[in-house]
Amino acid sequence: MKKLMTTLFSLFVVCAVNAQAVKADVQELRLTATTKAATRLFREKNDLTAVIMVVPAGSVVDVVGSDSTYFHVIFEKNDGYI
Repeated sequence: MKKLMTTLFSLFVVCAVNAQAVKADVQELRLTATTKAATRLFREKNDLTAVIMVVPAGSVVDVVGSDSTYFHVIFEKNDGYI
């Protein structure tokens, strides 16, 4: 019984460590997108008057996240929403 508990505990620890390693790899994954038209990069998604800059057509942006309306992107070290 003691060997069984030790084996199960060891298996649990190995699975937990592997799950954390996979999660870290997923967080480092970034998508890129190319803009088809010039678009404005907003500082906040709720404030459409806070324009950081205009992203030219054909620019490559790093997509960090998204919701139903906006993409959270990084363009030339500027973090904002399109």
